[in-house]
Amino acid sequence: MAECSISPVCPFFNHEVSYSPELVTLAKARFCWADAAACARLRAARLIGPDRVPRHLLPFDADAYHALAARTGTATFLR
Repeated sequence: MAECSISPVCPFFNHEVSYSPELVTLAKARFCWADAAACARLRAARLIGPDRVPRHLLPFDADAYHALAARTGTATFLR
C-alpha cells in the first residue's frame, strides 16, 4: 500500500489535530493508504496548496471540500 503524497505535511496524518484514535485509524486506512485520490485533504492541497488546507478539514468531508472549491471558483468532481 502506498502512502499518500502529502502525508509528510498533513496535520491529520501526523496527529497534529485532535480526533479520536478510532477515527484517525479508520480514516488513515481508507484515505491515507488505500484511496488517497478520494481524500478531501489531498484534493484541497492540489487545489489551493498543502499549506493553505484548513486544519479542520477531514479526509472524508466532501461537503467542506466542495464549499472550499466553490469559494475558489473551481469545479470539482469529488463525491
